[in-house]
Amino acid sequence: MIPSPYPIVVQTKPGDDVWAYENWWTNSMHHCCGSPTACCFVCCCCPCATFKIYRRADEDLLACCWPTTLWPLRTKIRTLFRIRGSICGDCLAVSCCSFCALVQMYRELKEQGL
Repeated sequence: MIPSPYPIVVQTKPGDDVWAYENWWTNSMHHCCGSPTACCFVCCCCPCATFKIYRRADEDLLACCWPTTLWPLRTKIRTLFRIRGSICGDCLAVSCCSFCALVQMYRELKEQGL
């Protein structure tokens, strides 16, 4: 390959934000009973489901023993898959309905192949 005498310049389109969160959750939070399997698993064996979610998200497994680590986990999953939302929304979701939030995180990780 012969080197070009001109420098190669790569430009992005104006206004494109590479950090924009363009995706939505694949399942809404209040659609937690849409998957009876996930719903029953989280309901009947919440510690096992929480452990599995932390393991799939590649998080420290000791963190699943602390209930206040659920909203940072939700934030991690949301940012990992570029899902729209906010840290405040994650905190409210886990605080108001942790069961639905766990089902949503479980289903999202499954949909994404983790």
